[in-house]
Amino acid sequence: MENEKQEERVPNFIGYAVIILTAHHLGCEVEMLATVQEVWLTKRLPEPVLLGMYERAARQAVAAVQERGLAEQADRLGEIFYRTGEFPLPDGEQQQ
Repeated sequence: MENEKQEERVPNFIGYAVIILTAHHLGCEVEMLATVQEVWLTKRLPEPVLLGMYERAARQAVAAVQERGLAEQADRLGEIFYRTGEFPLPDGEQQQ
Protein backbone atom coordinates (compact mmCIF):
# COMPACT_ATOMS: atom_id res chain seq x y z
CA MET A 1 0.00 0.00 0.00
CA GLU A 2 2.79 2.41 0.92
CA ASN A 3 4.57 1.58 -2.36
CA GLU A 4 1.42 2.44 -4.33
CA LYS A 5 1.10 5.76 -2.50
CA GLN A 6 4.75 6.54 -3.29
CA GLU A 7 4.20 5.70 -6.97
CA GLU A 8 1.24 8.11 -7.10
CA ARG A 9 3.54 10.91 -5.96
CA VAL A 10 6.16 10.39 -8.68
CA PRO A 11 4.42 12.65 -11.26
CA ASN A 12 4.30 15.49 -8.70
CA PHE A 13 8.00 15.22 -8.04
CA ILE A 14 8.81 15.06 -11.75
CA GLY A 15 6.75 18.25 -12.09
CA TYR A 16 8.74 19.83 -9.27
CA ALA A 17 11.91 18.83 -11.12
CA VAL A 18 10.70 20.61 -14.26
CA ILE A 19 9.90 23.72 -12.22
CA ILE A 20 13.30 23.82 -10.55
CA LEU A 21 15.25 23.00 -13.72
CA THR A 22 13.35 25.68 -15.63
CA ALA A 23 14.03 28.28 -12.95
CA HIS A 24 17.70 27.33 -13.03
CA HIS A 25 17.73 27.60 -16.83
CA LEU A 26 16.29 31.11 -16.53
CA GLY A 27 19.11 32.14 -14.21
CA CYS A 28 17.28 31.94 -10.90
CA GLU A 29 19.08 30.62 -7.86
CA VAL A 30 17.64 27.23 -6.92
CA GLU A 31 18.21 24.66 -4.21
CA MET A 32 18.69 20.90 -4.51
CA LEU A 33 19.79 21.00 -8.16
CA ALA A 34 21.71 17.70 -8.04
CA THR A 35 18.73 15.92 -6.46
CA VAL A 36 16.39 17.44 -9.03
CA GLN A 37 18.57 16.30 -11.92
CA GLU A 38 18.61 12.78 -10.49
CA VAL A 39 14.81 12.74 -10.11
CA TRP A 40 14.41 13.93 -13.70
CA LEU A 41 16.79 11.29 -15.06
CA THR A 42 15.58 8.34 -13.00
CA LYS A 43 11.89 9.30 -12.69
CA ARG A 44 12.08 8.18 -9.07
CA LEU A 45 11.30 9.97 -5.83
CA PRO A 46 14.14 11.54 -3.89
CA GLU A 47 15.10 9.92 -0.60
CA PRO A 48 12.21 10.18 1.89
CA VAL A 49 14.22 12.43 4.19
CA LEU A 50 14.51 14.96 1.32
CA LEU A 51 10.85 15.10 0.26
CA GLY A 52 9.88 18.16 2.31
CA MET A 53 12.99 20.11 1.31
CA TYR A 54 12.43 19.16 -2.32
CA GLU A 55 8.86 20.48 -2.30
CA ARG A 56 10.01 23.68 -0.58
CA ALA A 57 12.73 24.14 -3.21
CA ALA A 58 10.06 23.95 -5.94
CA ARG A 59 7.91 26.58 -4.19
CA GLN A 60 10.95 28.84 -3.83
CA ALA A 61 11.80 28.37 -7.51
CA VAL A 62 8.27 29.42 -8.49
CA ALA A 63 8.57 32.52 -6.28
CA ALA A 64 11.97 33.41 -7.77
CA VAL A 65 10.62 33.12 -11.31
CA GLN A 66 7.59 35.24 -10.45
CA GLU A 67 9.72 37.92 -8.74
CA ARG A 68 11.76 38.28 -11.92
CA GLY A 69 8.65 38.50 -14.09
CA LEU A 70 9.51 35.32 -15.95
CA ALA A 71 6.42 33.23 -15.18
CA GLU A 72 5.05 33.21 -18.74
CA GLN A 73 8.44 32.33 -20.23
CA ALA A 74 8.95 29.66 -17.56
CA ASP A 75 5.59 28.07 -18.40
CA ARG A 76 6.50 27.85 -22.07
CA LEU A 77 10.02 26.57 -21.45
CA GLY A 78 8.89 24.09 -18.80
CA GLU A 79 6.36 22.60 -21.18
CA ILE A 80 8.97 22.22 -23.92
CA PHE A 81 11.44 20.70 -21.48
CA TYR A 82 8.85 18.25 -20.16
CA ARG A 83 8.02 17.04 -23.68
CA THR A 84 11.55 16.97 -25.14
CA GLY A 85 13.92 16.67 -22.18
CA GLU A 86 15.83 19.77 -23.22
CA PHE A 87 15.41 23.49 -23.37
CA PRO A 88 15.22 25.20 -26.75
CA LEU A 89 18.26 27.17 -27.86
CA PRO A 90 17.97 30.94 -27.62
CA ASP A 91 16.83 32.60 -30.84
CA GLY A 92 19.64 32.84 -33.36
CA GLU A 93 21.74 30.02 -31.90
CA GLN A 94 22.14 26.72 -33.69
CA GLN A 95 23.04 23.33 -32.32
CA GLN A 96 26.53 22.14 -33.21
